Amino acid sequence: MPHQFSIRMRGGYEYRRFADATVTGRARFRVLLRRELSPKLYASLWNETLFPVPPNVAVHQLYEINRTNLAIGRSLNKQFILEAGYQFSHRQRRTLTEFDEEHALTVTGFYRF
Repeated sequence: MPHQFSIRMRGGYEYRRFADATVTGRARFRVLLRRELSPKLYASLWNETLFPVPPNVAVHQLYEINRTNLAIGRSLNKQFILEAGYQFSHRQRRTLTEFDEEHALTVTGFYRF
């Protein structure tokens, strides 16, 4: 159906163990807004935030990473979708009060089995 609008939310918890035996945890939450522009074309906007949670939170911080993505996708056939967009990431390093900001052009392919 053209011009259909959808909202999707996803959350999760990651328990992470690194090679140096450091153990950390983080929670992630993602909200995706998608608008069908035609039967084969859509636009999407999503934001994903990763929060530090126990065990072993290194520094006091509100969040580790916040990513925002704006994309246009096209269904090439029933199994394959190609998506191109722009992504902005803002991250705080775990051991420092230092921030990184990244801008990226993204191209993603989705294959349905």
